Amino acid sequence: MIDVRPFQPEDKPQILVIYRRAFSDPFGVWREKDLPMTKVLERWHCYQEKNGFQCLAAVMAAENRVVGTIWWDMPTLKELGAERGWQLEAFARQHIGNNQALVWERGVITDPAYKNRKVATGLRKAMLAKISQNGSTLVLTRMRADNPAILAIATKLGFQPTGIKTPSHKWPDVVHQYWYKLVPGCISLMQAE
Repeated sequence: MIDVRPFQPEDKPQILVIYRRAFSDPFGVWREKDLPMTKVLERWHCYQEKNGFQCLAAVMAAENRVVGTIWWDMPTLKELGAERGWQLEAFARQHIGNNQALVWERGVITDPAYKNRKVATGLRKAMLAKISQNGSTLVLTRMRADNPAILAIATKLGFQPTGIKTPSHKWPDVVHQYWYKLVPGCISLMQAE
């Protein structure tokens, strides 16, 4: 059985290994062959330094083995614009209401050995339930257009495309799509669907 729980410091080594596997997977969408662990550590440190960083881990309960993770932060509108561009900042300004939080979902990854077991779906549902505890929230994320599995999960959970697309700076044949979801306050895991 797979449980989703808040990130614990002892999860970090397992998460870093999963991150490296997911991004180095020759059959995956990221194509970062032989991603060095030093680069993984550098990226993870940057994520943890973001305002409002939070992370959930999907864990095989019997083995206490992390098999996936999702992480997000809470940028200001100006921080979002500086990092992701004026179009996304303008979109967020147009869709965010008074007293509404802004969440940037940074990533959701699954150990390649646990693909197609609904790990990413469970992580996204748990994230939506957790952030709804803080009240109404605009959730933004970026997904690759060539990753139909993650796009299907997002659609199933009520995410919608913003219409904003950007080419990847690493791979000219890859397009990133920005998606959003308006999350009402205080929803359960069942309502996250």
